[in-house]
Amino acid sequence: MARRGVGIREMARDLGCSRNTVRRYLKDPNATRYRSRPPRPVKLDPFKPYLLERVAAATPDWIPAAVLYRELQERGYEGGLTQVKAFLVPHKRKAPEPVVRFETEPGRQMQADFTTIRRGRQRLLAFVASLGYSRASFVRFTDGEDFGTLRACLWEAFAFLGGVPTEVLFDNAKTVVLERDVYGPGRHRWHPGMLAFAEEMGFSPRLCRPYRAKTKGKVERFNGYLAIGGTRSPDSFHQELGKIMWDYCGMERTKEGLEKALAEIPALHAEFRQDLRVTGSGESTNQTLEKAGRVDDFFELAQVMCLDALTREESCGGHFRAEHQTGEGEAERDDEHFSHVAAWEWSGDASNPIRNVEELTFENVHLAVRSYK
Repeated sequence: MARRGVGIREMARDLGCSRNTVRRYLKDPNATRYRSRPPRPVKLDPFKPYLLERVAAATPDWIPAAVLYRELQERGYEGGLTQVKAFLVPHKRKAPEPVVRFETEPGRQMQADFTTIRRGRQRLLAFVASLGYSRASFVRFTDGEDFGTLRACLWEAFAFLGGVPTEVLFDNAKTVVLERDVYGPGRHRWHPGMLAFAEEMGFSPRLCRPYRAKTKGKVERFNGYLAIGGTRSPDSFHQELGKIMWDYCGMERTKEGLEKALAEIPALHAEFRQDLRVTGSGESTNQTLEKAGRVDDFFELAQVMCLDALTREESCGGHFRAEHQTGEGEAERDDEHFSHVAAWEWSGDASNPIRNVEELTFENVHLAVRSYK
């Protein structure tokens, strides 16, 4: 953290310790570490297994702490309600929101935002703009995020991307909007400079929902790439992924090779998210960031391709499974089980897509095995 320019105050806040503790470890990494104290026994201890059992039995619903508290009192609990609530907090799982991919037609939307690359005295920011349809992106490194800088970055982004979109989606920064919904729902008090610039350039400014970064997920995604600060370029990950696909998912595939690919691809994808480095400087636009986004997508596509090849227990056309061939080395189809059209649906988890199948019926043309001799 210190090498990235993070200040002592911020380190202390993120690590949950005092600033003196941070200073002590910066001076001496081998300083004595305090041992955590053993937890003190509380009146609730004998009743915790019962609470966990009740929570598990009610899942996915939730039993209010007050109800469980009354049940414990009937079983001899003499403590207070606060202890019960504090114990239950970590066990209250909030159902994740479903992943909904929002797509826009060409030319409609651009998402724009600043992200912090380095804090401290020599602060470094990156302005990122991404088109909603093509994901084409523009990056500009700056040392500020005032309105003048934002205006200049937007103008350069429009020039680089070749035009002005219908709308630009922003975060709720003061350089964009002074007050939300001040004149009614969706009727904001815009920053006068932003309003004038939008009228001059011919776009409509839009705001994402507060505390909901997913609303402008495309630009937030690129901000995440910039913040990793690893050691490997997008090209190096692209080449390694390509070799995996060439070796195990080429023209000839095997069950063993496809299973190995499905193990190696997620591991390489995890390394990508931890060790990616977007190279370049703030003196010019930087399209390495756009390449990072493409490679990130390729990881998900590669997993689906390997999973599809593994699921198809036959050989047909460009899909040749070594386990399914005739004695003469010809492709061996399985029309009984694979005479259909299959499409993979995004489920929110790249490793577990949904396979949709539509059976094919042949009335005028009958299936036949083609000889390639």
